[in-house]
Amino acid sequence: MKNKNCIYTSFNKYYLPQAMLLLNSIKAVYGNKIDVIALVVDEIADEEAIYFDKFDRVLLANTLGILDFESWIRKLSVVEACTAVKPFALMKLLDEYSTVTYMDPDTYLFGPLKEIYESNENWNIALTPHQLKPATDSYVGIYAELDSFKFGIFNLGFISVKTSHQGYAMAEWWAERCYKFCLSKPEIGLFTDQKFFDFAPVIFENLKIIRSSGYNVATWNLSQRILSFHGGRILANDDPLVFCHFTKVQNEGLRALERMEIDESLYREIFYSYKNKLKTLKHKLSDMSTTWTYLNE
Repeated sequence: MKNKNCIYTSFNKYYLPQAMLLLNSIKAVYGNKIDVIALVVDEIADEEAIYFDKFDRVLLANTLGILDFESWIRKLSVVEACTAVKPFALMKLLDEYSTVTYMDPDTYLFGPLKEIYESNENWNIALTPHQLKPATDSYVGIYAELDSFKFGIFNLGFISVKTSHQGYAMAEWWAERCYKFCLSKPEIGLFTDQKFFDFAPVIFENLKIIRSSGYNVATWNLSQRILSFHGGRILANDDPLVFCHFTKVQNEGLRALERMEIDESLYREIFYSYKNKLKTLKHKLSDMSTTWTYLNE
C-alpha cells in the first residue's frame, strides 16, 4: 500500500458518531483515493461490528503491541487513552502507507488537504499551530494566546507524517512520551501529547508548519479567522476552508461560541449544522453500548 495514503482517527465507542461524520466528510472530498482508518480504543462485540463497517479498516488499540496494555490503559482517562495510542498506530501505518495523517474524530473536512497531498515541498512532518499571528488586545485573542502556554503551540488534532527516517524517528519519540506522560495535567506542564510538540520544530528536520487559515478552524482561533463565501466556496480569511475542529460541540464548544466577542455568523451556521448532524447520527446509533471498556477499576 506504500503508493496509497491514509487518514486515521482515534476514539472510543461514545465518539463513533463524530468519527462517522469525519469519515463521511473525507469520502465526500476524496472518495476511495484515501483509506480512512478507525483506531478504536474499546472492545467491539460481534454484534457491534456493523457500526464500523463504513471505515476502510478498523484497528483496535489492544492489538498494537503496547507493553502491559490492560494495566497501562486503565490508569488513563478516556481522553488520555485515545491520545496515547495515536503514535503506536502511526508506527504501524507508516509501514504500509506513503503518508499517514491523523485527524481528531470531531474534525470535519470541507476541502482537499492540498498542503499535504499536492505539495512539492520537502517535508517529513506537518503540524498546525493554534495561532497564526500575534493576538490583538481583545480578551478572546489574548486568552487564546495564553492558553497555548498551558496546552501547547500546536494542535495535535491534526498531524501528517511521511514514510521517512525522520517520520519513523518522530513516531518513536512520540510513542515513548505518550506511554509515560500522556496526562492531562496542565498544572505540571502536561496536556496529553501536545506540549511535547513545542520541541518538534527544533528536534526534527523538514518539519512543515501549515500557516493556512483554512486548517483547524475552531472557536479558540475565530478571532483571527473570519469566514466568508467567495466564488462558490468558503474562505477562512483569504484561504479555502479545509477543516473545522468542533471540540466538545455539545458543551464547552457551545459555550465558547456563545461568549465570542465577534459576530461570526457563517461559522455559527456551520457549527449548528454540524451539531444537528451529530444529534441525528447519535440517535441512529443509540442502541449501541457506549460504556468504555477500560474504565478504572
